[in-house]
Amino acid sequence: MANKFINPLPPVVGVVPGQTATLDIPIGPRYHVLWFEIKGRKATTPTLDEVVGDIRVKLNGKPARIHTAVQLDALNKLMGPEFAAQSVAEAVGADTRVTWWLPVFLAEPWRKQYAETEAMAWPTSWPNGEKVQTFQVELDIANTSGVTEQSVKAFAETDNVLGQVDKDGKPLFFVSKWNRVAAPYTAAGDLYITTLPKREIYQQISLFTTTDKITQAKVKVDGVIVRDATKAQNDATLVARGMNSAGLSNYRFDLVFDYDDNPRSALLMQFGSVGVQDFQVIPTLDGAAATTKVVTVLYQTYGRPD
Repeated sequence: MANKFINPLPPVVGVVPGQTATLDIPIGPRYHVLWFEIKGRKATTPTLDEVVGDIRVKLNGKPARIHTAVQLDALNKLMGPEFAAQSVAEAVGADTRVTWWLPVFLAEPWRKQYAETEAMAWPTSWPNGEKVQTFQVELDIANTSGVTEQSVKAFAETDNVLGQVDKDGKPLFFVSKWNRVAAPYTAAGDLYITTLPKREIYQQISLFTTTDKITQAKVKVDGVIVRDATKAQNDATLVARGMNSAGLSNYRFDLVFDYDDNPRSALLMQFGSVGVQDFQVIPTLDGAAATTKVVTVLYQTYGRPD
C-alpha cells in the first residue's frame, strides 16, 4: 500500500484541429490513472468525438493502447457508471462549452480485490535502476465544423512504488494492452474472425457495429467452445457480475473473459509450452444494411509491452 499523488502532467502540445497532439509523461512514478481535461465549444452542444478522435498510449515508442475517446468512455462505463467520463456544460453567449474529464485507467479500480487493482498499475522504474525509455500519449484532435476553443490538459494519479523484478533482478513488466482491428463483412450471418494474435492473455474482446446488430457470438480455442451465447444471455452474465447495465449497447457485443474480476480467468493463448493453434471469434450479424460493413474489434490483452 502506498500514498497516491494527484498532480498535473506536462502540457499537451499541438492541440490544433486536424492534427495530433502529444503528451510526454515523466518517467519514475507508477501510474494508476491518466486523466484528460478536454474542452470544446459549439453553437449546439459539442460531443466528445467532435473534439477528440483516436487516443494512443505509447511505451518506448510503440502503441500499448489504441482507441477513440468515445470507445474508451464506452468501455469504462461498462465497468460502472462511476468510471465514465464526467462532464459539465456551460452557456457562453449563444454557444455551449463542454468540459470532459476522461480517465485512462491503467490500474483497474473495478476489480473487487485491492491487490488485483494495484497489480495492474504501470511502473516506469525498477529497483535495479532500469526505467521505461519513453511514455507518451497521442491524441488526434478532431476538425469538426463549428467547434472552437478545443483544449486538452492532463493530470495523473501515481505512487512511488517501484516495479517488481524476477529472481535475477530483471524487471517484470506486464500491462493491459488495447488493440483494434477492422473485420469487414458482406452479408448477415456468421462472421469468422481468425486473425487475432494467438499470444498473451485475452481479458476482453468488444465488437462494435453501427447499423447492424450482433445477435450471438462464439469463441473457439483449438476446437473448444469457450463462449456461445446470445446477446441477451451474454449481457445478463455481465450484469450479474456487477457490470453496468446502462453501459451495455445494442451495437456492441462484449466478450469479457475475466468477468469474475480474477485476472487468472482471462483467456490463455498458451498452455505450458504449447501455444494455441486455432483461435476463432464468430459474431452473428442480423443484417448487412450498414453503409460501411465493418465490425470494429477492440481487444484487450495482458502481456509485456511490444
